Amino acid sequence: MSFASASAWLHANWVEKVRRAEALGYDVLSVPDHLGLIAPFPALSLAAEATERITLGTFVLNTPFFNPVLLARDVAALDRFSGGRIRTAPGVLIGTHQEIADRVRECRERYGITYFTLMEPDMDAFAPVIELLR
Repeated sequence: MSFASASAWLHANWVEKVRRAEALGYDVLSVPDHLGLIAPFPALSLAAEATERITLGTFVLNTPFFNPVLLARDVAALDRFSGGRIRTAPGVLIGTHQEIADRVRECRERYGITYFTLMEPDMDAFAPVIELLR
């Protein structure tokens, strides 16, 4: 399967799933922010376009992987595009530095992600994200 046909298949299946969730009466559709899975904001943007009522959101966002200003910009734009239906759950990496390093190593090995670098969780760096998202 080529990249183009795989993308078209993924697009069609995602649209079908979110429309079905809304048709079945679900109130909320949430997506994870996890390496190796579809990125949450493109998925939510497509879901917003394909639905009218359902609240759209993320499970816990791995905010240390985002630039705080760009994250706030993307969430605000997506919220406007969706008519105010976006909910997010900003978070920080939890665990000892070694536990986080082990999870990063696992992602590299399992998904072949070689560009990923580990950043020390920093609550001071996390504070601007919350302020920008308010």
